Amino acid sequence: GSPCSAKEEEAGTGGGHPAKGPAEMGAIQHRWRIMVGSTVFFGAVCCAIPMAGLFPTLSGRIVAFYVVGAAFGLAFGAVYAKFQECTWSLLPPGVDIANAMGFAAMCKLAGVGIGNFMAGIILDRHSNDAEESYQLSGYFIMCQFCAVAVFISGYLAYTVGQMAMNKERLGRL
Repeated sequence: GSPCSAKEEEAGTGGGHPAKGPAEMGAIQHRWRIMVGSTVFFGAVCCAIPMAGLFPTLSGRIVAFYVVGAAFGLAFGAVYAKFQECTWSLLPPGVDIANAMGFAAMCKLAGVGIGNFMAGIILDRHSNDAEESYQLSGYFIMCQFCAVAVFISGYLAYTVGQMAMNKERLGRL
């Protein structure tokens, strides 16, 4: 029962979302909450990464790094999956889904590229000239920069989710 033609469906151009009932609205709101919570957790993990370098022994640092690395992977995977799901729920009726999602993917890649560039600059400013290594302070600054970017992203995701839910409630989406 979609109002779009068979060719639009085949091409992935959408054609309209049916009106969402209270149960589906609750599920969408729950997805947004999980994404924002996952984003905050991811930012907290970014803050914790350099703490692995504070342990006095090498084995302690290695164990701490594995624990923080596992938390990082868990948090990043949760944010990435929920971001895709929440982006999908924002698409308006009749949108060219392939182009919209392709644009979203390119924006993510641009963010990754800019973030890696900034992280490289920060670490380069804190390199040990005699060795091919970086000072712990460089990692601390880099991770805090990343955490701030993640927290800003979480706030923006929260506000976008709230706006989308309000529009949906008012029947304007």
